[in-house]
Amino acid sequence: MRSPARSPARRALRWLGALLLVGAAVVGILAWRQLRTETVRLDDRAFVVLGGGGNTLVLAADDGALVVDTKFSYPASQLKTQVDKLVGKPAKLVINTHYHFDHSHGNPLYAGARFMAQTRTREHLLALDPGLFGPNAPGAAMLPTELVDDVRKLRFGDEEIEVRYLGRGHTDGDIVVFLRKRSLLHMGDLFTNGLYPIADVKGGGSMRDWVATIDRAIELQPKTIIPGHGPIATLDDLKAFRAYLGAVWQHALDGATAGKSCDDIAGSFDGTPWKMAPIPGFSSQSKNLETACEEAKAEVAKTK
Repeated sequence: MRSPARSPARRALRWLGALLLVGAAVVGILAWRQLRTETVRLDDRAFVVLGGGGNTLVLAADDGALVVDTKFSYPASQLKTQVDKLVGKPAKLVINTHYHFDHSHGNPLYAGARFMAQTRTREHLLALDPGLFGPNAPGAAMLPTELVDDVRKLRFGDEEIEVRYLGRGHTDGDIVVFLRKRSLLHMGDLFTNGLYPIADVKGGGSMRDWVATIDRAIELQPKTIIPGHGPIATLDDLKAFRAYLGAVWQHALDGATAGKSCDDIAGSFDGTPWKMAPIPGFSSQSKNLETACEEAKAEVAKTK
C-alpha cells in the first residue's frame, strides 16, 4: 500500500530544517575562522600570531615582550598563553595599531605593561569603546598613554623599532611598527592582504588619503609585511594593494566630477585585476566604491 503524499506543510518544515542546518554550518565555519590562530616563528625572537582578530607581532627581549595588537575575546587569551610560553616573560610594551576591538580588547590581559598608540586611537577608545576603556571600565588602566603623532624610535631587545603615523586610511589613528634590523613592517588594518579593506568613516578613515599613506609605507622598503588580516606579505603585495586603492579613488573622483551617481560609479568599475575576498558584513568592493564615491562627491562639492 502506498504511503500518503507528504503535505506541503511537512515539506516546508523539512526544507526549513535543512536550511537551518546549512545556516548553522556556515555560521560555525565563519566563527571558527574568526577564532582560530596560527603561530609563525620568524626567527628565534620574533613571531606572528595570525588570525583570531587582527594579526599580532610578538618580539622577545631578555626582560620581556613587545606585543603589537592584542586581538579580542577568546583569541586574546590564546595569544597571551602563546606569549607566556614562547617568551617566558610578561609583556613590557603593547602597541595598538588602531582602536578596533579585534586589535585592542586583549589589552586588559597585560597589566603592568606600557601601552602605546596614536593620539586619536586613544580618543576613539574612550569615545567609541567606553564599555571596555571608559572611566572605571575593565580596560581603563590599559589605555595607551604613550602617544605617537609622527615617529618614535626606540630600542627593544635586539631591534631598532620605529613607530610611525603615516596618515589617514583605515581610520585617522593608524600607526605602523617597523623593525628596521629585520626589515619587518606591521601595518595593522592599513593593509589587508587578499581581503577588501575597510575605510572606517566614523573613525576618521579616508579612501582619498589612504593612497598617500600607503605610498609612505612603501618608501620604508620593508622586505616582510604583516597585514592586519590575511597572510604575511611582501612589498609587491603591498604595491598591488596600493594600486587597487588608487584605482578605486580615481574612478570615484572621475565619476563624481562627471556628476555620475554612486550606483553608476560602482557598477562601472573594473576590479578584474584585483582578486580579493570580502569580509562578510564589513568589506567588499562595492562598499569601497560607495565610501570613495561619497568622499569624492564631498570633495567635488568644495570646488563649486
